[in-house]
Amino acid sequence: MLHERLDPALLLVWAQAARHKNLHAAAQALFMTQPAVSQRLRQLQDVVGEPLYQRNPQGITPTSTGMALLRISEQIESALRSARVLCQDRKDLLRGSLSILASHSNAETLLPQVIAQFRQHYPGVFLRLVATNSRAAREMRDQADLVFVEDRPALSTGSGWKEEMLVESTIILLAPETPHWLQLVPKPVPLQSLEAEVLVWREEDSGIHEQALQAL
Repeated sequence: MLHERLDPALLLVWAQAARHKNLHAAAQALFMTQPAVSQRLRQLQDVVGEPLYQRNPQGITPTSTGMALLRISEQIESALRSARVLCQDRKDLLRGSLSILASHSNAETLLPQVIAQFRQHYPGVFLRLVATNSRAAREMRDQADLVFVEDRPALSTGSGWKEEMLVESTIILLAPETPHWLQLVPKPVPLQSLEAEVLVWREEDSGIHEQALQAL
């Protein structure tokens, strides 16, 4: 029965001594002197209250209590190795924050899977996504690190921003299969013929909305 507070460092010394079964070899593994190892093992035996080993011509032979304590000591060594790996991983972990502005279409279709993969690789980065229309995203770009819009933002020289095309898409006009519309296809459709039609559009300031207007 342990009647004093047990120093885990003593158990680490004992682990080396019990595995090597030689105090000199244990001292070399621990970068200590043999007298220092012997002193710590005496301290450990005083705490345990019984011998942990018997001496022999080749070194030492652990007792049954010593072997039981060796298994506990190895658990401590394993826990320390895990702690060191964790600390190293945290040290190497990329940290910071990333602010993204995106049009609704990009925020709903292009970005979710990409963001999920990013979070898996960089859990230490706080990511903030704001969904808005393309015009608002362009106007608010100084508040973000990345901006995703449908149309080309026509950046001014020296703006500090770089433009890159990620995905090319096609905007398609859908029309009902009625005799009226079938007569117009595949002929070019005059804009005047659309004046009386009900059109379903994206919201004002939407990049897709603006691109469709430019195409028409």
